[in-house]
Amino acid sequence: MKLFCPEPSCRAENLPTADICARCGLPLKAYAQTLDYAARLFNRGLDLVQQHQLEQARECFAALVYWYPHDREARNALAMTCLMLNDLISATEHWQKVHEQAPSDSIANQGLALTTSWQKGPHLMNVLPESMPAQSGKGTRVVIVKKKRKKK
Repeated sequence: MKLFCPEPSCRAENLPTADICARCGLPLKAYAQTLDYAARLFNRGLDLVQQHQLEQARECFAALVYWYPHDREARNALAMTCLMLNDLISATEHWQKVHEQAPSDSIANQGLALTTSWQKGPHLMNVLPESMPAQSGKGTRVVIVKKKRKKK
């Protein structure tokens, strides 16, 4: 694995164990730890969803979106979790932000279509894509097909 300098004018390739950037001298250790923590937090959110602890999962994804507002994967996960918690307004808002960043994002597009149909009437929801939540008679059943993030 390689660690690229986060400085936009540098972007030098460094060893993952480097304390500072070989080109510009920017401290990299804290940056690498931040990336590792973000991956752990994302994976923790996924684990919590699997355990049906949706409020806690939402907090994990919300923290990631707060720190990394352009992280589409985290925002999609947050939107899906909001949808599972029946918070259509928040889910729609997050998917709209993803759609603004990447109009071709299939998860955001599917989510927006789903929230639109739910707002017209929940009875219109018949089939969900694999990566979307589904309702069952005994509460929320989670169907998230996402890969866990690799620790950097």
